[in-house]
Amino acid sequence: MASQAQLNAEIASLNAQAADLRRQIAVYQSEGDPAGAAELQATLSQVELQINSAQEELSNLTVDNTEPQPGDTVQIAPKEQVTPENTPDVNPSATAAEVPGSTEVPGIPQVVVTASPINAQSQGAKEANTNFKQTSDWRVRLSLGPGAKYLYKAENPGLLAPLKDTNGIIFPYTPAVSIDYVANYEAPDLAHTNYKIFQYKNSAVESVNIVADFTAQDNREAGYVLAVIHFLRSVTKMFYGQDEDPIRGTPPPLCYLSGLGAFQFDNCPLVVTRFFYNLPSDVDYIRTGSSVTGSGTNLSAYQLKVNTSTVSNRRLGVAGLQPGGGLAAPAFQNLSNTQATYIPTKMQIQITAYPIVVREQISNEFSLKSYAQGKLASATDKRGGIW
Repeated sequence: MASQAQLNAEIASLNAQAADLRRQIAVYQSEGDPAGAAELQATLSQVELQINSAQEELSNLTVDNTEPQPGDTVQIAPKEQVTPENTPDVNPSATAAEVPGSTEVPGIPQVVVTASPINAQSQGAKEANTNFKQTSDWRVRLSLGPGAKYLYKAENPGLLAPLKDTNGIIFPYTPAVSIDYVANYEAPDLAHTNYKIFQYKNSAVESVNIVADFTAQDNREAGYVLAVIHFLRSVTKMFYGQDEDPIRGTPPPLCYLSGLGAFQFDNCPLVVTRFFYNLPSDVDYIRTGSSVTGSGTNLSAYQLKVNTSTVSNRRLGVAGLQPGGGLAAPAFQNLSNTQATYIPTKMQIQITAYPIVVREQISNEFSLKSYAQGKLASATDKRGGIW
């Protein structure tokens, strides 16, 4: 096997030969001799193959496995600054024989360095942060139209304020979404025939059903769940009575479903026709409704205390009790508080909706060829994704 120095010298010689051949080819081409240029081009191709072979052999050559000889000079690399991202895991009890690919040098203490999972995690975090700006948010979201000025987009959204920051409902857990696509065929009742003759009638996208789980671990999350419930209550009602913008008589608001990528739901329009939620009895409830407490706040100190005399106090005869006396009847306080609402720590909601399409857009833009290619699934400036 050739040494590293020999390979470097061979590569340099071949590069010089290739450069000389290129100059000769240029001369033949300028003199109008294509046959001579083609012959030299074939020789140049062989030289280039030799260069590639020598470079590959040089890259595969490992000089680190050679054992140090007496009198060799050992160079110490500059000390690398250690950071949490490049700190290796050092196993002081391991030997070089325990690590594949290591070489143990007699008389020289061995320190075995193993790959650290911290490095891989740090690299993965860097890649995720780099790609985050290039990756759109694919969480499932139910929102109002971009030009809406009502409900959580109103100047004073009230109870729906938590939905303003997220531009609608963001489902914290991936919901179960089921969509019903149908093609309807009719079979005329023909006389004297053994088979029905089916004739195509129409196609439709029937109901869209969403089943989603919500959890509340603190006061702010409970406020968000409460806003979700009240938003879905609201979008199943028309504008009526004292409404002026939109005017009374306007149908329930149009919503848009997005998430799971452009070819799943890309601002697809729909109307909510049914909203069902269940308040379970086998979970804890958490208080919400206060706008001055932040995430993670324990509100147990704010809860109303009723009949808080402890067993120790009763035993000691405090609170006016004498030995042998009975405990007075509890005096329950008025628990009504418009600022306090209790939300289950885990609950499930069900939404039934129907897709909405504009007949004019379908007539002017729809093409089964384009639809099959996925060109109509993504939203545009003029419309949402077509179901």
